[in-house]
Amino acid sequence: MKKNSIRKGKFEEILSRYKLVKRRNKPRITFKKVEKIIGFKLPEDYKSFALNYSEFEDFIGEQNIRLWNFDEIIEINKEYEIFECLPKTL
Repeated sequence: MKKNSIRKGKFEEILSRYKLVKRRNKPRITFKKVEKIIGFKLPEDYKSFALNYSEFEDFIGEQNIRLWNFDEIIEINKEYEIFECLPKTL
């Protein structure tokens, strides 16, 4: 079994435990455009999330996880100065 299929299975298993809002339309911004702005490739499991769900905020174990709506990701990161304070982070 390939490593990516193992990761995807685990990722989907984690997501299935939460009530996530399904995306109605595909994202307005492309992965390629975001990757050009941020300077690194997005992980495949994140792309899968962004294509299928709007956003997410909850605890997974003891960690609070926040995944922003992909259509707003660049704007939010600029507002919170993520690019300046945490380079190579999205």
